[in-house]
Amino acid sequence: MSSTKRMSRNIICPRCGNIATIYERVEVKQNNNAYFIYKVKCENCGDFSLDGKEEVKARKEYERKMNELLHRLLQQ
Repeated sequence: MSSTKRMSRNIICPRCGNIATIYERVEVKQNNNAYFIYKVKCENCGDFSLDGKEEVKARKEYERKMNELLHRLLQQ
């Protein structure tokens, strides 16, 4: 039995470093290939799109920062 991890909807905005939200994932099919474009909303930067690699990097950065924050809170 395999477990699946739910994708966080929050990411770190790659443009300004603020917390942003992924609100839509769009599948794009082109020349027998398919990939996803992620629609993002940031309070500072507005709406924009990310490709898959940018989304993964921004999501991992968000997870890293949240883990650091949790670790600091537990140390107090």
